[in-house]
Amino acid sequence: MQLEDATMIDIDGKVIDSDHVPSKGIDFHHGIYKQSSDVHSVLHSHGFCSTAQAAFGRPPRIFNNVSTPVL
Repeated sequence: MQLEDATMIDIDGKVIDSDHVPSKGIDFHHGIYKQSSDVHSVLHSHGFCSTAQAAFGRPPRIFNNVSTPVL
């Protein structure tokens, strides 16, 4: 991942200096900011294996409650 792969948005969800579309889960990020005033950034990524599985249309494998998807 490179800096140009990231999407920067403001607190209202408007894209700042990027050609990318924000993630559908952006409301989750906004919720973190609204709950914790000491948080200054939120970053998440998707691992290679889970991205490859999604590309093949395969459901995620659940290994523990930390990786449980919310469907």
